Amino acid sequence: ENVNRNQKLEESLDLMREEFESMEDYWQHKLDGERKFYEEQLKTNENQFKELENRMKEYDEVLITLDEDKQDDDDKLSTIDETSSLEYQVHEWEEEISQLKSKLEHQNKEHKDQILNLESVWNERVTTLET
Repeated sequence: ENVNRNQKLEESLDLMREEFESMEDYWQHKLDGERKFYEEQLKTNENQFKELENRMKEYDEVLITLDEDKQDDDDKLSTIDETSSLEYQVHEWEEEISQLKSKLEHQNKEHKDQILNLESVWNERVTTLET
């Protein structure tokens, strides 16, 4: 009787061990996927930021060229409308950059929260399986 009971307990232990390994693999895969997603989001956001930086540099160059042309052509009428429209565009881009930075920070926070949540769930399950 004890041998039979011992055998059943060992089988249960083996099943629990297999289930634990299965859950561990699942959560490890899930965490790896989340990390990969987070890294891809960072790369995407960095690329968007670089594009915006390049656009800002281009507009700086345009403004510098306009300033140089203005200095060269002092006797010509000033281009107030063009300058104000460029300033408006620059202002819009500054707002867009600010919004994208805010969005990036929000996404990063959400992603960190997701990772922490998944890690806590995983730790709870590991603790449950250990007891």
